Amino acid sequence: MALGLPECRDYGNRLCTADALAGKNFFPWPGMLAAIEQRYGLADTKLTFDMLRSEHIPFNFFVPLAEHAAMIPLAQEWSGIEVAAILFIEIEWAPKPKARFLDDNTSFDAYVEYRAKDGSRGAIGVEVKFTEREYPWGKTERMRMFDDRSRYLTAHARSGIYGTGSLELLRTPQFKQLWRNQLLGETMLQSPELGLEHFTSVLLYPKGNAHFVDVTHEYENLLVSVRPSATFHAVTFEDVIASCREHARTAQDREWAEYLAARYIVETPGSIQT
Repeated sequence: MALGLPECRDYGNRLCTADALAGKNFFPWPGMLAAIEQRYGLADTKLTFDMLRSEHIPFNFFVPLAEHAAMIPLAQEWSGIEVAAILFIEIEWAPKPKARFLDDNTSFDAYVEYRAKDGSRGAIGVEVKFTEREYPWGKTERMRMFDDRSRYLTAHARSGIYGTGSLELLRTPQFKQLWRNQLLGETMLQSPELGLEHFTSVLLYPKGNAHFVDVTHEYENLLVSVRPSATFHAVTFEDVIASCREHARTAQDREWAEYLAARYIVETPGSIQT
C-alpha cells in the first residue's frame, strides 16, 4: 500500500520527519496518536518513521479494536470463553514488576483483558509476526532456557500445559518466542493476586507467511488441554480483517478495515481476497 507521501532521503521505507511526527504511519483513528505518545512517543524512530518494521502493526490493529464491535466475538473465538466485556487493551505490555514474572523483557505486542459472562476474568496475549523465520538466541535468553532453576523452567513445570518430552523442542529458535510468550501468561495465572482465571496466547500473522503456518501446527502438537479456555490460538490478519468488516457499524469502521487489508495483505498471482 502506498501512503501517498514523499520519500525521506531516497529511503522508500522511511517517512520524513514532519509526516512521521504527524503520525502518518498509522490509521487516523480517534485516540491513536495519544496512545502512541503515551506508550513510546511520536519521536520513536522505529515506530513512527519506518513503514516496514512491525512495531506499528499492533497499534493499527488494536487501538481501533479497543472500541470496535468485532473485539468481543474475536476474544470469544480466540479464548473459547463466552465474553461479556472487554476491560482494556494495551500495546507492548507486560505485567510489573517483571521480577515477579519471567524476570526478563518478554512482553505482549497487544494485551487484551476481558470479563467472561460467568464473572471470571481472562487475558489474551498477542504476538504479531509479519516477517518470516525465527531469530537466534540471545546470550542471557539461552542461559535461562537451559537453567532448571530459572523462571522459564519453573513456570513451564507448574503450567502443566506441555506434553512429555516437549521441552527440548520448545528451547529451539523455532519455538522459543511462542514458548516465552506463553510462559509470561502462565506466570500471570500462577499469581493469584491478579485474579485471572483464563489465559490464551495468540499468534497473529498473514496467512501467506508459510513459515508460521507450519510452526503453529507443530507448536499446537506440543500442548495438552488442561483448562476450559484455549491455551494457544493462531489467527491470520485476513481472519481479523474479515471480522472487522462483518461487524463494521460506521463509515470509519469500514475505512479502517480496508486500510488494514490494503496495507498488510500482499496479494499473490491467482489469490482471491475476501
